[in-house]
Amino acid sequence: MGIMTDGKLVEKQKQTRFTIKDTELLLRIFLDAPMRGKDIEQGMSTLLKLKEVHSQLLEKESDSII
Repeated sequence: MGIMTDGKLVEKQKQTRFTIKDTELLLRIFLDAPMRGKDIEQGMSTLLKLKEVHSQLLEKESDSII
C-alpha cells in the first residue's frame, strides 16, 4: 500500500530496525574479519558507527527496564 504525494502514488518504505542481537552479531563478524591496509581506515569508521548503534540500543533497553 502506498501514499499519495503530489498526485502520485508513492510506495511507503518499510523502516528497518536493528536489535541488540543484530548488532552483537555484526560486531562479532566484523572483529573476526581480516582487514587489509587499505580497508583499515574505513573499517575503523564503520566499527565506531556500529558500536554507537549498539550502545544506543543497550541504553534504550536499560531505560525501559527501569
